[in-house]
Amino acid sequence: MSKDTITYGSFDPEQDKQILEAANTLKREAKKDAAFFAKKNRPTLTETSLAPYIGRYKTSYEEVLAKELGRIKPAMQEAQFIRFKEDKQKHDQETDAANEKLEHENNVDRRTLDGKPKPKVRKRNPLLLALLGIVYLGEWYFNSLAFAFFGGSMLGAYLIGATVTLIEAALAYAAAKNISKFEEGTGKPYLQTALYVGANLGIVIAMSVLRSNISDTSSIETPAWVFFLVNIAFLFGSIVFSRQLIPSQKENEMDCATSELHTRIEQREAEIKRLAGEKEKLAAQFAEEEKTYLHVMTVANVTAERIDAHYRETVEIFKTENLATRGDLGTPVCFFEAIPSLTIPKSSQS
Repeated sequence: MSKDTITYGSFDPEQDKQILEAANTLKREAKKDAAFFAKKNRPTLTETSLAPYIGRYKTSYEEVLAKELGRIKPAMQEAQFIRFKEDKQKHDQETDAANEKLEHENNVDRRTLDGKPKPKVRKRNPLLLALLGIVYLGEWYFNSLAFAFFGGSMLGAYLIGATVTLIEAALAYAAAKNISKFEEGTGKPYLQTALYVGANLGIVIAMSVLRSNISDTSSIETPAWVFFLVNIAFLFGSIVFSRQLIPSQKENEMDCATSELHTRIEQREAEIKRLAGEKEKLAAQFAEEEKTYLHVMTVANVTAERIDAHYRETVEIFKTENLATRGDLGTPVCFFEAIPSLTIPKSSQS
C-alpha cells in the first residue's frame, strides 16, 4: 500500500488574502449592481427568483472555491484514504485468519507434547567413555606387542595394532546396535549379529594365539586360554560399553518427534510475532494516513465555509443596498427565497 505523493492543502495566509480580495471585489460590484437595478425597481415585487441578479456572483465564488479545492485536493486524499483503509482491513483479516490457524496448530501440537520438554542434546557418560577408552588403549597396546614379535619397526606394529583394534571396535559397536533392536522389538537381525560377533571372536582367537607365542619366548609362560579370556572380556566389555553409549532407536524416534513438535511450535510463534509486528506497523501507518486525511478534509471544509460565507454576505449586501435605494419602497418576493448553495464539480477537487 504505497502512499502517493500529494501537495496537501493547509491554512495558507496568502491564499486567505487572495480569497478576501476576490470577495471584497465582488461585494463592491454587488453594491453597485444593487443600486443600478434599484433605480429601475428591479427585481420587481412579484419576481420569485433572485438567480438572474446574483448568478454571476454565485459563479464567481464557485470559481474561487474550485481553485482552492484544486489546491487542497480533498477528493484525491479521500480516495487514497478509503483505498488505504480497505487494504488495511483486508490485510488485518488475512493476518487474523493466519494467526488463528497457527495458534490452532500450536495448540494441537502442545496437546500432543503433553508437557514434554524439548529434548536436550544427548551427552555421553564421561565414565563410560573413559572405561571404553581404557579398554581400547589396552587392547591396542597388547595387539601392537603381538605384531612387534614378528619383527619390523614398532611404528608399523602400532599402526597394525591400531587397525585391528579399530576393526574390533567397529564390530562390537555394530553388534551393540543390533542388540538394542532386539531389546525394543524393532527388528531381529540374528544372522547379522552372529556375523559381527563371529568375526570379532575370530580376531580374538587369532590375537590370543599370537600373544601366547610371545609368552613362549619369555621366562613366564602364559597359556593361550588366558589371553583368550582376556580378549573375550575385551570383546564383551566393548559390546556392553558401546550398548550403554548408543541411544535406543525408540528413544531416538521419541526424541526426534518431540524435538520436531517443539521446533514447529517455535517456528509458528516466530511467524505469529512477525505478523503481529506487520499489523502494528500498518496500524501506525494508518494512524498517520488518517491524521493527514482529517487535516486535509478540515482545511477543505473550513475553506468552503469561508468562501460560502463571503458569497452569502455578498448576496445580503445586494439585497440591503437594493432595498435602501429602490423607489417603490417594497420588498420583492424573491428576497425571501433561500440563497442557492454553491456547487463545485468533483473534477475540480482532485
